[in-house]
Amino acid sequence: MTSLAKKALVFYNPTPPVDYVPHLDTLIKNGSSGSIYIECTTENDDLSDVQQLFNLAPLNAQDAQAKSRFEGVRFGLVSRNETLLLLGSKAGYNTVPLPPGKLSLEEVSDLLVRGFTPVDVLIVDMSGGVGDSFFGWLQADVLIQPYLSSSLVCVITCSHELAAPAPEQQPVQSYEQKDGQRVQVHQDRRFVAGYWHPTTTRRDTVATFDTRQMQDLGAQRGILTWHFLPEICHMLGLLPKYGA
Repeated sequence: MTSLAKKALVFYNPTPPVDYVPHLDTLIKNGSSGSIYIECTTENDDLSDVQQLFNLAPLNAQDAQAKSRFEGVRFGLVSRNETLLLLGSKAGYNTVPLPPGKLSLEEVSDLLVRGFTPVDVLIVDMSGGVGDSFFGWLQADVLIQPYLSSSLVCVITCSHELAAPAPEQQPVQSYEQKDGQRVQVHQDRRFVAGYWHPTTTRRDTVATFDTRQMQDLGAQRGILTWHFLPEICHMLGLLPKYGA
């Protein structure tokens, strides 16, 4: 019998796939999807959004609280982004820089093994490359295969579709709450995620890696960036359910 996943592999690419990615489509079809809403802050750019998502906001008065949420959980980060790598290192993440230039699948696979072995959750940031140096969904489609049976695999991209206006009488949603306080979220952009492991996730009716389907039909509905990593850790049995 397949046991619950003990590790998680998270791939992030801001651009949705445009090529045929059969293994990622299967992951989405067999798993569950949903939106991840971005909190409005004084910063207003793609990098700060990613920092929110991966608990890598610059050190500040809330840093102790942010760290205490993940007591005992080991995180890793594979990226080309020097700012994210620096923040990850300061946060205690096992950081693995993606070298510049074109990388073979074997080279990237070796980097993933190096990053994944000592951690519980490995974040793979695929942004930051262009042309031949780009490491994207086509490569990820091949690289996820060895991990699908034993690890929770999550794929995240961005959506810039304007959210439909909420009904006037709609109560505050869970993705609008952070530690019991209401926060404002961006309506013009959000992350979209798909999650799968044979015994860890449920299955919804999303059929393919399509951001519109994932938002409209995903069983995960919507969560706040602040809750994303705690949710992953909860799926692994590493943390209790993190309330809004």
